[in-house]
Amino acid sequence: MNSIQNIQQLREFLTVYNTLSERCFNACARDYTTSTLNKDEGVCVSQCIDKQMLVNRRFMLVFAEQAPKALFKQGEQSPTEIIKSAKPDPTPAVTESAPESEAVKENQ
Repeated sequence: MNSIQNIQQLREFLTVYNTLSERCFNACARDYTTSTLNKDEGVCVSQCIDKQMLVNRRFMLVFAEQAPKALFKQGEQSPTEIIKSAKPDPTPAVTESAPESEAVKENQ
């Protein structure tokens, strides 16, 4: 895997992580007078993260199942099958040209 793909994966991970953190913080943090979560907030955060991860996992499973069906509808050929079934043109495009000495004689 090259560095561009690694950077892209890191960006995607950080986007998911930041979205998850923001959602659970907004849903669970209530007491801003202390630097730590109280018991209720901690339980809420744990449940929120569990729920978000479960939903994300379900979306990925459905996507993995449905994406190929949507991309290659039944009865249609995949791009690989189209390339394999393509027949080369039997007549090559060859241009014939007269040698220069003959072309000069014809013009005289």
